[in-house]
Amino acid sequence: MKYALRGINAEELKFVKNNVQVAPNTRIGIKQSCNFGTIKENDKLQAVVLEARVDSTEETPSPFNMVARVVGVFEVEDVATEEDKQILAVSMVELVYP
Repeated sequence: MKYALRGINAEELKFVKNNVQVAPNTRIGIKQSCNFGTIKENDKLQAVVLEARVDSTEETPSPFNMVARVVGVFEVEDVATEEDKQILAVSMVELVYP
């Protein structure tokens, strides 16, 4: 298996302060996601999309809203087994995660 990082792009970075007061030591829920895909124009290119998000709602108020989405693009060859796929997924996240 071979792979090489071809680029990292901050697709969306947003922070908005809200006029919401929360008690000290209030836990703010951060929703995280990680998605993988192949670039349609070139089947050797694969992407990983990492996102962290905080959304203030009536049920879970937060003093801010936040979105951070980062995309990493990799050139990948010779991924033959399920073990290769798992190793590749972990490696892609490790290289892109800030």
